[in-house]
Amino acid sequence: MITRRNMPYWFIPVTDIRMNLTNIPFGTSQELSGFVSPLNATNRWIIWSVFSAGMTGATISGNALVVANPGVVIVRATILNGASETTNYIQDFSIVVDPVRIEPRFQVGDLAGTLSIDFTAVIFSGTTVSSIEWFLIESVSDGERITGQGTLTATVWLDHDNTESSGAVMVRINNTITDRASFNFSTG
Repeated sequence: MITRRNMPYWFIPVTDIRMNLTNIPFGTSQELSGFVSPLNATNRWIIWSVFSAGMTGATISGNALVVANPGVVIVRATILNGASETTNYIQDFSIVVDPVRIEPRFQVGDLAGTLSIDFTAVIFSGTTVSSIEWFLIESVSDGERITGQGTLTATVWLDHDNTESSGAVMVRINNTITDRASFNFSTG
């Protein structure tokens, strides 16, 4: 037991940090967050840094990981005085930067309530593509089709009682799911 200002004080060290980010598409950024264990650890504030950028060109801006190129980046989470009152807690995380990202482009249809959404797979220069598959998930939709090697067009039908639609698409390149994009649309 340590005494501070005549009051009992017990230091509770950090034992683990969990982070659910394992993949990120190239040319994007993602807010970093972690879950610190135990919940009652004395110090819980995480400072993020790039331990090894590899070829990704990764940087940290605020709490966001910014990546330029495919590869693997090692991100470091540091909690000052997290392991003890004089020792930082440090944990590293490997994140794969995928060579594909999805970019949605909305195209509003006619007044009858249709919406056409194009999703383009932007593939990093030099990436060999042997197969590309699209999946439309979590959506009220009809008429999705692949146009060209890297574009999915999905038509979402909105009737007069339904003025909103949302959903998501995923793309699988060379049998690996590489990105997911969500969309929301409202006519109101």
